[in-house]
Amino acid sequence: MDVAELQEQYGDNADIVLSNVAVVADSYTDAALALDLDQDAVERAILRAARQYSGCVGCRYSRASHNADEYARKRGALPVTMRGCVLGLRQETCSAFEPIIPD
Repeated sequence: MDVAELQEQYGDNADIVLSNVAVVADSYTDAALALDLDQDAVERAILRAARQYSGCVGCRYSRASHNADEYARKRGALPVTMRGCVLGLRQETCSAFEPIIPD
């Protein structure tokens, strides 16, 4: 999905979505390198997961888990559903959820 498609799909929220996705995707840099994935592939995976799952996976405050690169090397897959919160919150008690893809 390119920028034009995102703008069409998300309208006025495209800049917010692109920014949120880029920040989360940056946290997967080491895991992406282990799998030889470019930034666009990581961003597409983040968007797919954000659409499919609720909770932390769809939150802009989530980042790659501390062992994402190790997981990627061992399993050969990008662990986009394994996330940690930059605010240190747990999903069950989170009061700061902000979606990667705004409503």
